[in-house]
Amino acid sequence: MPASYLIDPALHAVFMRGWGEVSDPELMGTLRALLADPRFDPTYGRILDLREVTTFAASGASIRHASAVMAEASPARRAIVVGSTVGYGLGRMSQLSADSPPEQSLLCRDLESAMTWLGLPHTTTWPSGPPDHAVEEPG
Repeated sequence: MPASYLIDPALHAVFMRGWGEVSDPELMGTLRALLADPRFDPTYGRILDLREVTTFAASGASIRHASAVMAEASPARRAIVVGSTVGYGLGRMSQLSADSPPEQSLLCRDLESAMTWLGLPHTTTWPSGPPDHAVEEPG
């Protein structure tokens, strides 16, 4: 899965994005990179934008594992933004796998709702700077 994240200390937020085909190696590699990043602050809210994902090839086990690891590593709120029914189902699986209170996770279809839910102004736009980490190709 081509993926990236950007840590924005000014907004106390992590902006994560995936596009193309979601597969196990890229999902887990991006997760490991974020957790190892010295700038990662577990108190920062997280937005995961999956609206441009075209194929969900990651296994249910990997999605459940990644969700549980992130929930354990960070008690902060997280929002998952999806653009399809399949994405919504996988986002729901992620929410249930995290084993965290419902008030910590939002599944929605638009960025504005995610921003507002994380306590950011609804006019907040996706950061335009280069990502802190990006995976462009599988493997």
